[in-house]
Amino acid sequence: MNKLIEEYKEKFKKMKEELGFKSTYEDIENIFFIEDFIQSEGFVSMTLSRAVCRRICDLFIGWSNYLHALVVPNPNHMINLTESQFFSDAEKHELINLMNQIMAHTSLNNVIGQTKDKKIEAVFIDDSVTFWIKDLNPKLIDFTKKIHNNWKEKLK
Repeated sequence: MNKLIEEYKEKFKKMKEELGFKSTYEDIENIFFIEDFIQSEGFVSMTLSRAVCRRICDLFIGWSNYLHALVVPNPNHMINLTESQFFSDAEKHELINLMNQIMAHTSLNNVIGQTKDKKIEAVFIDDSVTFWIKDLNPKLIDFTKKIHNNWKEKLK
C-alpha cells in the first residue's frame, strides 16, 4: 500500500477518535474519494479534518454548480442550453430546492472554519454522508438518468 495512504489511514483513525463522528472510513471514501484527493495533493494535511471537510464541500459545490447550469444556462453554451430544455419548470424548482439544500449544508463548513468547533465538525461529516446517501444522490440519479435518456433521444 502507498505510504501516503497508510499515513492517511492512521491520521483518519486519530481524527475519528478526536472528533467522535460515526461514519466509517469506507463510507467517507466511497462517496468523497479522500484517498484520491490525498494522492493528488501529495501530502496528508496537518489539519486533516479541515481537508476532509473541504473535499466534502468540493463534491457538493460541484453538483450545485452543475444544477445551477441546468436552471440558469449560459446562453453561449449549447450543452447547458440543451440540457436545461430537458426539464419542466416544476423540475427546475426541484433543482433549485436541491441547490438550496446543498448550500444550507455546505455553508456550515464556513462556520466550522471560523469557530474551530470540533463537535459541529463531527456532525458535519456524519450529516454529509447521510445527506448524500439519503437525499442528494437518489435525486441526482433520477435527474442524470433523465439527461442521459434525453441525449439518447436526440440521436434518433
